[in-house]
Amino acid sequence: MAHLKRSPFKIDRIESDPKAFGLRITEISTCLESLYNGRNILISGTRGIGKSSLGSQLQTVYQGEKELLKRCRLESNLPKFLTVFYACDDTTTLASLSQDILFQIEHKSSLLPKTKFKKKKITIEMNLGVFKAALENEAVTRSPSSIVTKFAAGLEVSLNSLKEFSEYEGINIFVDELDQLAPKINFGHFLKMLHENLSRDKLDGITFILAGQKGVYTRLLTEDASAERIIRHISIPTLDPNEARYVLDYAASSASPRFQIQNSALQMILSLSAGYPYVIHLLGDAAFNMMKSEKVMTTEDVIHGLEVILKSDKKEKYLNRLTMLTVNQKFVLLTMAKFSSSDI
Repeated sequence: MAHLKRSPFKIDRIESDPKAFGLRITEISTCLESLYNGRNILISGTRGIGKSSLGSQLQTVYQGEKELLKRCRLESNLPKFLTVFYACDDTTTLASLSQDILFQIEHKSSLLPKTKFKKKKITIEMNLGVFKAALENEAVTRSPSSIVTKFAAGLEVSLNSLKEFSEYEGINIFVDELDQLAPKINFGHFLKMLHENLSRDKLDGITFILAGQKGVYTRLLTEDASAERIIRHISIPTLDPNEARYVLDYAASSASPRFQIQNSALQMILSLSAGYPYVIHLLGDAAFNMMKSEKVMTTEDVIHGLEVILKSDKKEKYLNRLTMLTVNQKFVLLTMAKFSSSDI
């Protein structure tokens, strides 16, 4: 009788496990050093390269998780920050972004366990209602300077409350998918005004992690040249072969039951994934679902899994990731999709 299997590969969610994360030690070290010194960072790269996962991993360090530091051989007492996340889309406005971030801060603060408090207080009363209501009105007037003033004031109230009643020393805000913002938003200038407001009020306990596709840094510079000094830009590369292999090995060893990946199968996944974490997980998951033996993943499993991908709605998305393959190599993959498993 067939039984359900839990795949150790993650194709539809951000990597939250610091032990499973594929490292780029140089880039991670740069990010952590910048955040430790109170600088905002911008992570850029092509889709599927791991920007969101990196931002998430950096926030785990702010939450007190040391595993990423240990794997990068870094020693640091990064202060504990409350962390929030916001993903932009083409309907995002400056007012909605600011309002939603304040809501998340207030909501997360209300859910803090008692062990996180320095004083006997059940909840942190931030009284952010007036700021959120004002920002809702700004959605109509759309005055960037007014939005910045109210957003900064709300962040100040939040930070002071956290410092007074909890063990948190600051707030880290991760804003993802910046490239999805409509050009009229002019986020670069908004960021500059916000930075000036926070600096003027000496609110150095608030940092931002920003992320977007390749080219987003140039866009911010075009919108306001000050972006060069107020954010540290880190462009992340594809995984090197050793780190890509680590992702596969960790997935196999953490599965239940554990399995081995045949060396030829492993080399095939490494070659076809071209160092993209998303593609490693996509191919690994497809091959895992084709495994005839629960103890070993074979080259045949990878080929059959690839066939499924190339016949699915993920075909174009997958091929677009393979920037390191030649035209002929891509042609071979597409040709494979035309044949059945028995022909392969």
